Amino acid sequence: MRGNTDERVAGMREGKKALHDWLLAQLPADVPGLLAALPTFVDVAGGEVRVCHGSPRSPWEDLLLTEEGEDDATRPAHFREVRERLGDFTFEAGGRVCVVGHTHHEMLAVVDGVTVVNAGPVSRQKDRLPLARWVLLTRRAGTWAAEFRRTPYDMQAAAAWARAHAPGTLGDFEAEWLTRGQEP
Repeated sequence: MRGNTDERVAGMREGKKALHDWLLAQLPADVPGLLAALPTFVDVAGGEVRVCHGSPRSPWEDLLLTEEGEDDATRPAHFREVRERLGDFTFEAGGRVCVVGHTHHEMLAVVDGVTVVNAGPVSRQKDRLPLARWVLLTRRAGTWAAEFRRTPYDMQAAAAWARAHAPGTLGDFEAEWLTRGQEP
């Protein structure tokens, strides 16, 4: 499915021009079109599990957080806000679990019978724990369980790659974020 960075690479959204130009130079020419054609969500497990980047409506929309004020502050979304953002993915329609990322925070909520899981970040952590995050979903006797997982990886190798390959100061910025588990 399509994420917010995919939309930037595809030219669907402005921003981070230096990174965009560098990425385009690294990728085959057909990649932006392929990314633009991706859906904003994918349903798996017979439609019981929906996977999306931000929300089913948009890769840029936080499903479990709501921005407030002008200083980019966020608060947990109210259940009615989450329900609206889930759209047609309802318990009554067979939806059971919706997995998202985007906010780079691990979170879990149950809204009108649908378990909503923010898996957390693989990179660009925000909590000073430079570990790759992921969620293991298991289904037993018709019920889904979500288990948060954290996996150590060779962050020094990832940081070295970023320094060696990213343009300008971006490599140092990304390398520092990877090793600190927090934005520099």
